Amino acid sequence: MHDAFKWEYIKCFFIKKYFMPDEYYKYLSEINIKDLKRISIAGIIFDIDQTLALYRTTKIPKHIGKTVKNFKKHFRVCAVSNYNADTKERRKRDRELTKKLGIRIIHTKRKKPHPEPYIKCMKYLRTSIDNTVIIGNSHIGDVIGAKKIGLYAILVKPLKEQSPFHIKIINFFENLLFWIYKS
Repeated sequence: MHDAFKWEYIKCFFIKKYFMPDEYYKYLSEINIKDLKRISIAGIIFDIDQTLALYRTTKIPKHIGKTVKNFKKHFRVCAVSNYNADTKERRKRDRELTKKLGIRIIHTKRKKPHPEPYIKCMKYLRTSIDNTVIIGNSHIGDVIGAKKIGLYAILVKPLKEQSPFHIKIINFFENLLFWIYKS
């Protein structure tokens, strides 16, 4: 069973401190680098699907490429994906995304929200919980896992609504709770 469907993470939907990101932006490019430096951020972990690239593709909107390049000037960065099937297709996708973005993609046996992907990324970045941020588009896949271990979490709106039906359903409930908690 995927970690996201374990009771440990499902109950986090109903605990505001785990569900709510530290910051929310419509676009990745809206994130203020000076503000991140002010809170001593040294490393950034990006989610891939619907944050940097369209779902399970290598299509990266032009503004995302420019924004990532700008972040790389100021921080150590890497990306993490729950697309963990070790297939020829995934390896090809990783190579292409790495070439386009110029950042390392980290994979682990466990999927987000389990702590393992975040910890492996911090080891690669040589950062700690205190100076690392995760930037992603999903509460359960990015925010809840990060908040459970104490990482700073930034939520951005997904790039496009071309996700599979089950992800759209999860996003609907995430957005509903986000709206309730924000009020």
